[in-house]
Amino acid sequence: MRSTNPCVLKVEAKSSLSPNPIPVPAIDEEVSIDALFPRASVEYRHNPNLLLFAQYSTGGRNGNLNSPSTLSTVELILGPGSSKPFAAYGDDRVTAYEAGFKTTFLDGRGQFNLTAFYNIYEDLQTLVSTRPLGFRLVVNASEASTSGFEAEFSAELN
Repeated sequence: MRSTNPCVLKVEAKSSLSPNPIPVPAIDEEVSIDALFPRASVEYRHNPNLLLFAQYSTGGRNGNLNSPSTLSTVELILGPGSSKPFAAYGDDRVTAYEAGFKTTFLDGRGQFNLTAFYNIYEDLQTLVSTRPLGFRLVVNASEASTSGFEAEFSAELN
């Protein structure tokens, strides 16, 4: 399927060595950039010392092409044509949720902030490294998620 987006990156790899001691596989893939990442946030100042907030956001990284030298190494080890499934990797996407509060105390000399987060990744771009075989590929994994919290405390004591 061809993208109708006018922003398209097309890369071809060809070797200029003759005869080529390490064959470089031809890459005939297109990577298009076509995404909108919405974000919404809300803040509520309960009083001068307490701020509550929440945020919903989305993001992602564009797909790209694995390097021809990496694909050549794959073909040297696994055989001709074996790099074709790894020539390109797709976009990944994240949906992020965040909520928390920020407080001040001691007449503004102290601060305590707490934030909780939850992120859901789709088609996560993952680096696969095979050191004994000598190559690193970026591939799309399935889904992943992260969750946790961040706390920050500071005080100026006189």
